[in-house]
Amino acid sequence: MELHRLAAEWEPNSAAVQQRLAVALCRAGKTLEVLPHWEQAWALSPEDAALRFSLGLARAEAGDGPGAVAGRAWYNLGLARHSMLQDAAGGIEALERATVLQPDSAEFCCGLVVLCRDAGHAERAFLAGQRGTQGMATVGATCTLDVHTRPSGGARMGIFEKDESGLAETISRLDYCNPFLPERLELERSALGPDFLGFEQFLNIRPESPQQLEENVRRLVGRVGTVVESARQRLAQGAPASERERVLYEDLALFYLYHRFHMQFRAWISHALAGGARRRLGFFGEFEEAARHLFLVPGVALPHDDPPEHLFAFFFQLNRAFVNIYHHIVGGSMAAARLRGAIWQSIFTHDLRRYRRTLYERMGDIATLVTGPSGTGKELVARAVALSRYIPFDVKPRAFSEDFANSFHPLNPSALSPTLIESELFGHRRGAFTGALEDRKGWLEVCKPRGTVFLDEIGDLDPAIQVKLLRVLQTRTFQRLGETETRTFQGKIIAATNRDLSAALRQGAFREDFFYRLCSDMIETPSLEEQLGGNRDELELLVRFIARRMAGDEADVLTAEVVSWIEKELGLAYDWPGNFRELEQCVRNVLIRKEYRPTPRGEREGENAFLRAFGRGVLTAEQVLDGYCRLVRDRSGTLSEAARRLGLDRRTVKARAERSCRVEPAG
Repeated sequence: MELHRLAAEWEPNSAAVQQRLAVALCRAGKTLEVLPHWEQAWALSPEDAALRFSLGLARAEAGDGPGAVAGRAWYNLGLARHSMLQDAAGGIEALERATVLQPDSAEFCCGLVVLCRDAGHAERAFLAGQRGTQGMATVGATCTLDVHTRPSGGARMGIFEKDESGLAETISRLDYCNPFLPERLELERSALGPDFLGFEQFLNIRPESPQQLEENVRRLVGRVGTVVESARQRLAQGAPASERERVLYEDLALFYLYHRFHMQFRAWISHALAGGARRRLGFFGEFEEAARHLFLVPGVALPHDDPPEHLFAFFFQLNRAFVNIYHHIVGGSMAAARLRGAIWQSIFTHDLRRYRRTLYERMGDIATLVTGPSGTGKELVARAVALSRYIPFDVKPRAFSEDFANSFHPLNPSALSPTLIESELFGHRRGAFTGALEDRKGWLEVCKPRGTVFLDEIGDLDPAIQVKLLRVLQTRTFQRLGETETRTFQGKIIAATNRDLSAALRQGAFREDFFYRLCSDMIETPSLEEQLGGNRDELELLVRFIARRMAGDEADVLTAEVVSWIEKELGLAYDWPGNFRELEQCVRNVLIRKEYRPTPRGEREGENAFLRAFGRGVLTAEQVLDGYCRLVRDRSGTLSEAARRLGLDRRTVKARAERSCRVEPAG
């Protein structure tokens, strides 16, 4: 660096020497000393476009934002002058970028007229000439080239051609539709016409082959990119646009911007879900520049004025929701497709436009209730909803305000005593109960504003705890055990149950007011029997999904073994009472022992054996009580519910039910 300083002293009138010194200072971290040398270099060589660009960036580092914009504009002008000698299309593109950055520069606009006219783009030349004339009006000059480049038929009425308007209308609907329902494919088919790659399955059904889906999207993005840039140029040049056309332009721009960056979002999400360290999102600067280019059109008021950081956070949420639903909810049946669509709707509601405008900050106030048979993936549904909540983006640290990967807090109340459930949920003060040796925060307190507390088997909750949770849902407040201080819960609550809550309400086992606080958003998971419907292909798909996690490269061989065994021994009509959890156990059993013995069926046979023995009068009083405890436990689904029905302690029910499994009837 000192050598560069000496060279600058020896040759003070050399732009190249000043430029090298500026670069050396920048590399050494002496940013405050850089700007004067760039300015001197540019003063010595004002026609050097690269120097203008570098000076603009240096001014930006020094806090001179307009200087940076001007620098990028002059840099693009230099690219245009260079490109026009070799590639007219490249020159036009570069100079159009310059006119976007400096929209009132008549010099840039008139240069664009020449390039467009020479390349045969009469209409673009005409619009550029109009803009140039407006820019030169302040000095009484005219960019007269626009008169000679007017396209036949006169000026355009609107910003879209007829075929472009049809594409824009379709993309507008595509932007806001539910991507997991058949409507998405129909809109893609309409937008692509004969170029659409058709297939029978619904969107995102087969996780092993998403390429065909991506190919349709890739083709759409190419078409939309061309249309949106042309429409933006026409808007910037003053072409008239109706209110509807401005809405369509904005929707096209949203589609294009989302898909331009969605792979970078997906890579960052996958890194976070894999347990990777939290990193800055380095591509926000590029995203911000692209967003400002598309949505800040000089002299044009678009329907929404979302700041780039909100769009960035919104797109991040859309990508997270897509990834979570796509990778966790597997299946090619209509039942699986409806479940994916229901989860998406739970996150964004049925009106994504309204969600984007206002609801993104309010969905945490709405509780979600997931119902369905045991073993159907209710926790997976809850996790997908929880990990897909909106999280604001903080521009200064280039990071999101919360870590979504650690925002899910599950709790299974049926596995704990009432006191421990309260401690886990609300926290406690030291000495609040036996064993409370120190103050402890509960999940409601640990949970951050964008986090979620998941309560599994909510139907087994003690009525006293239901009352306390009702207060949380109504007032968002709670108290630790042993304290009177009121604390605020800012997160979201998701509950799940395999019980028929309507029956529990009739029996008085579940509070009606608590139920109506939970049921504002309900998702029902289908049984495995409903998903399969006796379809061998669907069975093979789900088995392969499980086998890949268990056997890796041996997944295809294991899948064939398991499906063949099921088809031969159980039959495709087998009802799978244990649902997806039972299918997992079946795959493991076939992997280890090459066979599977369905446990639920054995339990039903044990129940029948007990009833037959009871009818013959061959059981002792103790055996009757043991067998009845087992029967009620099996039919209730949980020990807690069985204990409630029997009026016994849950430990007593467990001991008697297990003893019943080991004792043969007397006689």
